[in-house]
Amino acid sequence: MATEDFYKRYWLPKTLKEDLYYLSQLKTGIPVNKENIDSIIEELGILANKIPSDGSIDDEVKEFWLVRLNHLVSTLQQKRNDDYLDAFLG
Repeated sequence: MATEDFYKRYWLPKTLKEDLYYLSQLKTGIPVNKENIDSIIEELGILANKIPSDGSIDDEVKEFWLVRLNHLVSTLQQKRNDDYLDAFLG
């Protein structure tokens, strides 16, 4: 998902600022199951919409971040309807 440095530098400050419960816990990891998958997908969407477009983040970093977020959302959406869902993000 992200290296520890990328998470600390970009993800964590934004998730804390936006009060994103699940994403702020990714350093230690979070379980993904039927009960929380929709909330995690929602938080990923919020985070994607909050990535600055004011030039404060290099365009390459922004593009990399958006690709990762979109990949995660897509993967989780595919898993959302599985009969059994027990995964871990970290």
